[in-house]
Amino acid sequence: MRLNAYSCILVILVLVGCGGSTSPISPPTESIAATGGGGQNTVVGTPFVTQLAASVTSNGSLVSGVTVTFAAPTSGASGTFSNGTNRATAMTDASGVASVAFTAGSTAGAYSVRATVSGASTSANFSLTNTAGPTAAIMATGGASQTVAIDATFAPYWQPWWTASRIQLAA
Repeated sequence: MRLNAYSCILVILVLVGCGGSTSPISPPTESIAATGGGGQNTVVGTPFVTQLAASVTSNGSLVSGVTVTFAAPTSGASGTFSNGTNRATAMTDASGVASVAFTAGSTAGAYSVRATVSGASTSANFSLTNTAGPTAAIMATGGASQTVAIDATFAPYWQPWWTASRIQLAA
């Protein structure tokens, strides 16, 4: 009988001891970082050479299968993703990296594209610049209806123009 009592006490002590810690288990800490494609510039309306790439880690290890949301500004200098909008999602690959193609919009200037992941307290930012392209057209504003013999010089053409304070003649 004495053996049974000791066995019961021992089993109870083992069960209580295996109950674990009284401190809660902390959830995984996810973070995101820009790992490619930032710092680029391209002519308005053309694609950036390098895709925007963001790495996701959980407790310091790269994680695959996580959805990353990329967002560009909705006005001013910006651009579009391959879906034709200013917002796109991509899944991290086996290396923990999500990447998207991005094309400069029609407005020149500097801006940032932001990448976020659910559960992360920070975001990844990509600094990009759309540069003005070459002049698209040249328009004659005067003297367009003149004719002259071959190898002769055109006569000076005087065109009036005015400012708020006075009228001037321009050659």
